[in-house]
Amino acid sequence: MRKSTLDTLKKIVSSFDKFKNRKLVEKDLSFTSNTMQRYWNILKKYSMIEDQGFGVWQLNKDKVFNFFDKPHSSVVVSSSNNTSFPKDTCRSHAYQFTLPYSCSLLDDKKFRRKSLSKNKFVKIVRPFRNNRPDGNWWEASTQYVGEELMLNGWRVTFTPKSVSAQMSPDVSLFSQNSEDNDWEAISIWKRDVIKPLEKMFGKSLKSKLHNQFDAYKFKPSRKHHAMIKNDIARDYRYKGEKLKVFDADGYLWCLADSSFKGDELEFIKVETATKDHKQVGVAMLNSARDTKKTFHDVVQNITDINDLKGLMKDLINTQATTQNQLNYYAENIVTHVEYVKQGVETNKGVNRAVEKLTAVVSQINKPKVVEESSLDFLKRKITVKSMYGRYTNRIKALSDADKVDFSDWFINKFKEC
Repeated sequence: MRKSTLDTLKKIVSSFDKFKNRKLVEKDLSFTSNTMQRYWNILKKYSMIEDQGFGVWQLNKDKVFNFFDKPHSSVVVSSSNNTSFPKDTCRSHAYQFTLPYSCSLLDDKKFRRKSLSKNKFVKIVRPFRNNRPDGNWWEASTQYVGEELMLNGWRVTFTPKSVSAQMSPDVSLFSQNSEDNDWEAISIWKRDVIKPLEKMFGKSLKSKLHNQFDAYKFKPSRKHHAMIKNDIARDYRYKGEKLKVFDADGYLWCLADSSFKGDELEFIKVETATKDHKQVGVAMLNSARDTKKTFHDVVQNITDINDLKGLMKDLINTQATTQNQLNYYAENIVTHVEYVKQGVETNKGVNRAVEKLTAVVSQINKPKVVEESSLDFLKRKITVKSMYGRYTNRIKALSDADKVDFSDWFINKFKEC
């Protein structure tokens, strides 16, 4: 949890202990309802406040003391050449965020360039090439792509539909938790990029949700989470081998490199990087420590799991194809029966044959139910000689032949007794 969040929670707890009312706390700290609700949810999550009913809340001072007394992970923003952090600390870097324009004016390149004129921006163009009749390429002209400028250390790129910001490669975020790094990166992006751009354009970049401009509709287009000074990466470097792990769809999501003046195990797939660091990277080290396996064995398990996922995916596709074929055959049978009915409406005998065919097809599709005879039921149920008396009525109801068969079976089964 970030230090700023902890400080805000302390202010809320202190104010609530004084006023004993949420609305008065909200007014005392000058919070909006949405901001207050966000922090209120955190207090409820950690049971620092308890609902007494009828809108009355009570502070649980023991929970409050335990929460603030234990250490919480904090994010440190530092240059990439800082190597003073402990082993397996999460280093998050290469962040890139993309935000679509919420204002139609920003789609106009003339408006954007007029607003950017006070800053040193570069017009982005790329070669537009055509193929000559003789097979050689020739450059006809350049095609407009957008604008680009450096803003507070971020490389900001404007396209006709969105603005993209890439964090400086010299900046990294360090903590024990990749989720904390993500939130800190978003906070820095809003502070160093979005707020200055809104001031520059005089327009809000927030998306319109429920008739209120209250959220930025952005998505991360790139981020890397690396575990520094990692033993797995060092093990592979010593052996002169490269570690690259691909998922079932063929995307690279984990690798080992030495980009940070040391050995790093890095998670690079933007959709799953945060989850991979938490659920795979940390869990993998704990598993290797607890089971005393070599790191090669642990990584091989990951590769085997991905291979298994690929095989399962192929199997599912094969089953789906087979099911489609069966459905096709079933539809053809039904269609065939309908055509036969239409062609022989005047022939009652053929119609009866068609009805029998339909009944046969229905019986084939029905699961077969095998009925158990009374004799088989008794043989299955009577496992001890003393159980004979329980089923006297069923034994009397047997036919004469079944009674003889049952008598022989009973004597042979329990003759030793």
